[in-house]
Amino acid sequence: MGGRVHRERPFVLYNVAVTADGKVATVDGDSRVSGREDLVEVHRLRAEFDAVAVGVNTVLADDPMLNVRLVDGEDPIRVVFDSRCRTPADSRLVKTAGSIPTVIYCSDVAPEDRVRELEEAGVDVHRVGEERVDVAAALRHLAREYGVERLLLEGGPTLAWSFFKEGLVDEVRMAIAPVMVGGSEAPTALEGEGFSEVVDGVALELTSVEKLGRDVILRFKVGGDAGSLAEEHESARSRG
Repeated sequence: MGGRVHRERPFVLYNVAVTADGKVATVDGDSRVSGREDLVEVHRLRAEFDAVAVGVNTVLADDPMLNVRLVDGEDPIRVVFDSRCRTPADSRLVKTAGSIPTVIYCSDVAPEDRVRELEEAGVDVHRVGEERVDVAAALRHLAREYGVERLLLEGGPTLAWSFFKEGLVDEVRMAIAPVMVGGSEAPTALEGEGFSEVVDGVALELTSVEKLGRDVILRFKVGGDAGSLAEEHESARSRG
């Protein structure tokens, strides 16, 4: 990746696939949302980024590999944000840590025996934060110690909230599948405690729209004033 520019933290792209009603999975956890073409594109993105990151809930639910399989390219560094080191020793990430660089960021509350077990399996484990992982500090560590300049954030929605809340996401790529699944308990693209008002939210600027197979791909830059969105809504209502 030529033309590298030193950054305190990596550039972060949040990549997420959702149903037409905004769900990343059904109430029972079925996350088979992406079409074939989008899955290939995600693997191409992995090959272009220095690292790919998920939260421990994604590891527990999906047991992902997070490597490059559907296209030619090098595997990125695999990163898991896991405050209590709950990543199973028999997960595919841990079992392949000897051949693909794998990093887990945990907090001070992670049991020492779990840290040691993962390290003995070949995982790089770093404590960053007291009760929970300090995601901003972890990104700075990734840039400083591993030379990561571009990070692909693949989920899940709780980890994504931590990134957005701290202003750590630069772009968003959203694949929208032509299906609706409903469910008030089904997870959405962004979870966490959420913002109380629109003016506090994260503003996005749409940069491209593309039909990819049966899905629609939206690309956004993060930035702008979320308050102006609410003001526009109020202005339109007052004229209605």
